[in-house]
Amino acid sequence: MSFGAPENNVILPAHAVEKNLSGANAVLARMHDQVLNDCLAHLNRDDIVARVRARIIDDLPTGNLSPENVAAALHMGERTLQRRLKELNTSFSRLLEDTRRELALAYLSERRMSLLEISYVLGFADPSSFSRAFKRWTGTAPRKSR
Repeated sequence: MSFGAPENNVILPAHAVEKNLSGANAVLARMHDQVLNDCLAHLNRDDIVARVRARIIDDLPTGNLSPENVAAALHMGERTLQRRLKELNTSFSRLLEDTRRELALAYLSERRMSLLEISYVLGFADPSSFSRAFKRWTGTAPRKSR
């Protein structure tokens, strides 16, 4: 280890990096990479909205979505998170809703994922919950939108 170095590096052998993971879904991984790269391109450490959205995207498939968990991941208290979002005229629930809607529209336009897969990666308990939310956002059912 070298401390105070001008850059940080992790060196891995090529065979370890190129090894396919068993059970990996390449299509889903590419789609998530694209969404995350778009978010990271706009991410600024001082931009609390971008940081919360990035955390939401990471946690969507786990269903581990709460202001408390996101605040902890961002190393702040839940009340601090709520206050900082309120100062920007938004809230955790609004960011969660907006993020889910944007991802749903992107995933539906790709046509590579089933409605079941989309509902799972967006953190919905079941496809009917996703369908109700999508209809509330757009006024149409996901199948018709596709």
